Amino acid sequence: MITQAAEKVKINLSSQVKDRIQIECLSQGQDLDLGLTRNRLELLCADIFDETLQCVDTAIANAGMATDEIHEVVLVSGSARIPELQKRLKEKFPTKEIKMTINPAEAVVYGAAVQAAMLNNDRSVEDIQLSDVTPLSLGVTLFMDRMSTIIQRNTKMPVTITKTNYTTVIDSQKSMKVLVYQGENSVASKNNLLGEFTAEGIELVAAGVPTVDITFSLDKNGILNATAVDTKTGGEGHVSDHLSE
Repeated sequence: MITQAAEKVKINLSSQVKDRIQIECLSQGQDLDLGLTRNRLELLCADIFDETLQCVDTAIANAGMATDEIHEVVLVSGSARIPELQKRLKEKFPTKEIKMTINPAEAVVYGAAVQAAMLNNDRSVEDIQLSDVTPLSLGVTLFMDRMSTIIQRNTKMPVTITKTNYTTVIDSQKSMKVLVYQGENSVASKNNLLGEFTAEGIELVAAGVPTVDITFSLDKNGILNATAVDTKTGGEGHVSDHLSE
């Protein structure tokens, strides 16, 4: 009830400077009647606006671009209608028009529909180019809880990458347990564990001698296939998982 009332006031304050939250019998028979101005809302949400602009900076940096290389700024989601957020974006991109040519509340759904059509090879979207990327890095840990990244975040999908020279840590180690993680922390266990598998048939020699290649193959649907293969014996193991974004 309170959430719905707050959402309504937030929407109203995008087009007017003041509004009221009114809820009958909110608690122990007491009604709530609270006035709220746009200025007050902007003060309450200042930290959220700051975080939003930080996300913009991160997205630009991850794309390897500078602010002046951005061609257009298109707003999406209902909160894009908030005047203070639009004002901050205009200050950040002073030479660009802040566009709302697509209904902000429908833009994300529209994009998802286009993506679904492309995944189904629908000819109606054959002229549209859309690149999906990995939201977080993907890697493994084999020893001392260190994260060894194989696919960097923001890598275009689909992609297949093989990383070589993984090896054993004890003599005559006949198998290798591989934990697959998603995240940016150098400590593997602080990232998101996607799955694990064991590569069997490792060459029975001294520690550090076997060479094991680990391959990550990520398809356009976000399905990750991870495989580890001993380059001499052919012993292997694998796991498949759908990435959670």
